[in-house]
Amino acid sequence: MKKVKIIIPLLVFCLITALLCSFYVPQIRVRLFAHGYHEQIEENIAENQGVPASDAVIGGYKYVNTWSDDPWMTEFVLLQYGKTYYGCYYSPEDVPFSFQNITDNLIEDGKNRWEWQEDESEGYTSKMFDNWYYFKATY
Repeated sequence: MKKVKIIIPLLVFCLITALLCSFYVPQIRVRLFAHGYHEQIEENIAENQGVPASDAVIGGYKYVNTWSDDPWMTEFVLLQYGKTYYGCYYSPEDVPFSFQNITDNLIEDGKNRWEWQEDESEGYTSKMFDNWYYFKATY
């Protein structure tokens, strides 16, 4: 009987912790990446006219894209779970973008967060600090 009284609360605690981690871990990972490498990335991008060199980033990312519209941004995808992508991007003009710049139809919520939806894709972006934005996108 004592084991049951201990196991049930422990399982509930583990479940709650797992749910919280699944929500916050991508955000934490992306923020650590951006804070850790933003100066190096910005310098490298400036030297290469907007396109980061292959050695621009030491930290792990899945892939990087530069979307060269005016204005432009360089996007780093750090995590992918199924059809959901997490990452950040550098926007030299400090403007928000949708994932892969697929739409300019961003809806601001007034708290430095913008949501978007295009066909079967949706997501949001939020400002982390000057010129750097977090994103979550589902395809």
